[in-house]
Amino acid sequence: KGPMLYNSNWVLDYDTVSKTLASGLEQYNLGYQDRRKGYFGVKPSGNLTMFLPLSSNDAATKQETQELLSKKPNQVYKNVVVCEVNERAECKIGKDLAFVLGGSAVEATSILANGVSYNSRKICVALDIPDSVSWSFRNTEKKDEDRNLRQKRSRSSSEESGLLLQVSVSNSAIFWKDGPCSISHVVWEQFRAQP
Repeated sequence: KGPMLYNSNWVLDYDTVSKTLASGLEQYNLGYQDRRKGYFGVKPSGNLTMFLPLSSNDAATKQETQELLSKKPNQVYKNVVVCEVNERAECKIGKDLAFVLGGSAVEATSILANGVSYNSRKICVALDIPDSVSWSFRNTEKKDEDRNLRQKRSRSSSEESGLLLQVSVSNSAIFWKDGPCSISHVVWEQFRAQP
């Protein structure tokens, strides 16, 4: 995929190493293919927008869901972790990306733990969830999700609650040729409901 695609969107693709190795593996049938898939972008790519739904028990009543929504998101969501594709690239997830969670710019802190580094490079960050973060809702009836993601205070019956996460490249010196920024995983955890 060429650099022109990155000028308007984040691109879902495999990393360059995986694509190069895949051709050799397929040709000689050498077995398992380790492919690293993710969204890749540069500054002109704009925002990568994701919806992190509020996970509630299927048996949860409307009242229980309303009780959760009456709390601030940082009282419901314990943490949000974002990881990049584990390849060599100029982009550093904690420094070159900007994160907006629930309408508020948030700080990203590198995670120091086993399994979240690649060649001594930190590839995952934890996002702060400040008091200023607000709930987001998306319409569950329509298929065009980009138009249905929005921030507001009220909720209709055909909407799902959660947090809106927007990621953009803040460093204009990151280019497609040197390795664009990437997002491979987004993981969030909620506090357990107290019985």
